[in-house]
Amino acid sequence: MGSTDAITVAPFFMMNLIPMPGRLMEGKGTGTTTATPPSGSQVSFAASSSKLSSKETYPSFLRTAPSNKDNIELTVRILLKFDWRWVAFVKSEDDYGNDAMELFKEQINGTNICLASAQALSDDRNYTAMLNDIEVPEAMCSRECDPGYAKVQDGIHKCCFHCEICSNGSYVNTTENPYKCINCKDAEWSNSGSTFCILRSVEYVPFSDSGAILIMFATGGLVCLSTAMAILFAINYNTPIVKSAGGPMCFLILGCLNVSSISVFFYFDKPTIARCILRYLPFLLFYTPCLACFVVRSFQIVCVFKMAAKFPKFNSWWIKYNGQWLVITGAFVTQAFVLLVKYTVDTPKPYNETDWYKDKIILCCDLGQGGGLYIALLLLGSLCFFCFIFSYMGKDLPKNYNEAKAITFCLILLILTWITFATEYVMYRGKYIQTLNAAAVLSSLYCILFWYFLPKCYIIIFQPQKNTQQYFQGLIQSYTKTISM
Repeated sequence: MGSTDAITVAPFFMMNLIPMPGRLMEGKGTGTTTATPPSGSQVSFAASSSKLSSKETYPSFLRTAPSNKDNIELTVRILLKFDWRWVAFVKSEDDYGNDAMELFKEQINGTNICLASAQALSDDRNYTAMLNDIEVPEAMCSRECDPGYAKVQDGIHKCCFHCEICSNGSYVNTTENPYKCINCKDAEWSNSGSTFCILRSVEYVPFSDSGAILIMFATGGLVCLSTAMAILFAINYNTPIVKSAGGPMCFLILGCLNVSSISVFFYFDKPTIARCILRYLPFLLFYTPCLACFVVRSFQIVCVFKMAAKFPKFNSWWIKYNGQWLVITGAFVTQAFVLLVKYTVDTPKPYNETDWYKDKIILCCDLGQGGGLYIALLLLGSLCFFCFIFSYMGKDLPKNYNEAKAITFCLILLILTWITFATEYVMYRGKYIQTLNAAAVLSSLYCILFWYFLPKCYIIIFQPQKNTQQYFQGLIQSYTKTISM
């Protein structure tokens, strides 16, 4: 008795486990026999349907032939063993074949085996012709992708696919999902065609870096030099050189240079919110009075020699109300207000730069949207512009008395310094950009110290004969005669 016959008659024998006399039942046209022993159990020698394995439905059904489930499991194991993934299934058109087909579909679920074709055989068909009609596939619809390539399914069968390489910053894990390129995390990187990601190296400039040590040493030298110059100017406060350099403004400039130099030390080590603020705040805030002093100093020099006679009322007002200190205070207060708003609304914070280098994370500072920062830089740029205007107006003043030329030269070096840094910043974003930024700040401070104050210190120490009232009056009289001719 075959599977179809057995499934049909088995329920009648199972009802109430009615004992049946032992006899042999021969299936018509099947060549199989089912024995019913006196115990009431039914024994089949050929029925292999997996449904007959259910003891709840068929409690007294026994058989000597293996179940379809065992046969299908063995078949699937053979396919997996030889890595045959693209298969056709030929079955009989009865319960036996349908059961086998269902079991096969269940067994290949979750594997790499794909069912390319399924055909049913019947007694009234020409088996040879039917088999010729079946397109018997190769063992694989598509060859396996190389490592680092993800599968892209073609059509409805997952075994049919083409391969696409995973791009930079992604990888494919064939164990988890061979059909998807997975993006690496921010702290990881990968080349194209990777099967895993690698941790990026984290870079910043520590205090122990040789460049950092050199810049910090130079900053200490600047503080010492500016302090020594302030002491020298204090000792010679009533001399013409100190007065012509700005008198009390000299101490303000030197003091602001010292405070501005604090910024340099915060360009090194790991960024924090406090470090990011102090990288820029002291320099932007206290370098403003330095430039403001140069503006009013340039203006005063031009005013003394060229404008006092033409605009006597304005000159009197300027002297009466200390116009130079109003300008300096106004510039400082304006810059302080801009930076206060900027740092309150949009505080600089640590930032991991991951775009420039695929294998590195550069620890730096995010300055935010930049609106307040642009205003602060615009104020500094405006002071530089007015310095140039007034310096140009005084280009023909007495050579040895022309402070405007010294100021102009300082401004030229200052602008060249920041143009150089801006060019480097556009081309390079590695960890040493912080060192270059600190160097640009330090260079801006040394420009004023060396090219404005150092020549005056040289005259005070080595050419005292030029630091007399008579010498300066002689220069003024000589210039007056020249312009009156």
